[in-house]
Amino acid sequence: MVRKVQWRQSKRPDMMLSHHVEPGHRQQLRGLVMARMTLMTTGDKFNRLTVIEFSHQDKFGFPHWRFQCDCGKECVKSGSLVRRSLTKSCGCLQVESGRTNGPFRRKGAETKIGDKCGRWTVVEFKGRVGARYFWLLKCDCGTERVCRADTIRSGKSVSCGCSQIDSATTHGMHGTSTYKSWRAMIDRCENPNATCYWRYGGKGIKVCERWHSFENFLADMNVKPSPKHSIDRFPNQGGGYEPGNCRWATSKEQARNKKSNVLVELNGRMVSAAEAAEITGIRYAKVLQMAKAKQCIRH
Repeated sequence: MVRKVQWRQSKRPDMMLSHHVEPGHRQQLRGLVMARMTLMTTGDKFNRLTVIEFSHQDKFGFPHWRFQCDCGKECVKSGSLVRRSLTKSCGCLQVESGRTNGPFRRKGAETKIGDKCGRWTVVEFKGRVGARYFWLLKCDCGTERVCRADTIRSGKSVSCGCSQIDSATTHGMHGTSTYKSWRAMIDRCENPNATCYWRYGGKGIKVCERWHSFENFLADMNVKPSPKHSIDRFPNQGGGYEPGNCRWATSKEQARNKKSNVLVELNGRMVSAAEAAEITGIRYAKVLQMAKAKQCIRH
């Protein structure tokens, strides 16, 4: 006795599943598959997808086709989903319309490059891992970071972390080059665990009480001119860090303000031998000889 092919209609339209198939009825199934395949021909266009060629059929017998998207990308999609407009593109349409669970997706709104959420600004969609979507965002402070869409959408992340720091300070300069220089000055003079404490705090060099407040330090010293500048104790190199005895100086200026420098008199004032050689044009070795002989240089 030959068992008949039994079919049942699935929840998805135009999908039928086979329960029992005898070897003699394989040709009947092959005919059904070919009938489904003939519903598309090369050159047909469905939304953004244009049919190129037949690709393969899955384990249920449903055909998959190779398509050319309007964006230029080729992809393989289920013919059934494409015919019923459940798949309209290679995925580019989702990115453009914001339906990829973008960080700022809300009802009636679309995610676009340039959108803001807190201090974040959308730069680029990076892709997805499983059901999670990732975007490249740029903070107002300049920091760029790849963030998960759900953390932005829920409001758990509104910045790279600078907003929490700014809310805890009154000057808003935390993390700047000026603030780091002030913090390093305090550490090397007040913190015994600091690397250079033995050269500063260990030798009795202190920071005045007024400069323990960054606001007061900023009012007296102003903002650091450039990243090449640092705090230099001048004119009293052996004194402490206090108003009137500090300046912003380059590494070259600081090198000429060391205790180990050889000093020579130039036009009535004491300068380092290197500075005197640069100003007068005299060879450095000759300037050292004049300094040893305690000769005054005129220029």
